[in-house]
Amino acid sequence: MNTKSIIIDFSAILIIYFLPQISVLLNIPVYMYEPMRIIIAIAMLHSSQYNAYLLALLLPLFSLLLSNHPSVMKTFILSADLLLNIFLYFRFNKFYQNKFLSMAVSIIISKAVYYLLKYLLIKFSLIDGSLVATPLYIQFIIIITLSIYTFFIDKFFSQKQFSNNVK
Repeated sequence: MNTKSIIIDFSAILIIYFLPQISVLLNIPVYMYEPMRIIIAIAMLHSSQYNAYLLALLLPLFSLLLSNHPSVMKTFILSADLLLNIFLYFRFNKFYQNKFLSMAVSIIISKAVYYLLKYLLIKFSLIDGSLVATPLYIQFIIIITLSIYTFFIDKFFSQKQFSNNVK
């Protein structure tokens, strides 16, 4: 693990740790803007594939242990969502060589799987709550923002720097 990965991981843990306080301080439900997905995207683009997978496993668990949120079942499906997002991004990127599209489609598919799993858990009374907690327009903005960010990182950095993240 290199210095950049350590800084990303440490920052990610701090953000998740302070997220409830930040939300209260700003009087904005920051969790609705998918901070874990944003952190995972940053890790995928600026760290390594391995580090992104590690964060996808640890961040939801860390959040559960610190704040008892999300619930245990939602923690598992959130981790599955993030892990699938990472897998699909690198898979699509290998075949299509379009980082914008790879990011957008990987998020959309992983979210579809997340909502399918969440629907089943609600249907079997294993979790409570509504199927869609974050408004769809916010989710759409996050998808577009992360995809555009991915596009610009690809265009402004050399191909060698960007492709090193597949380790």
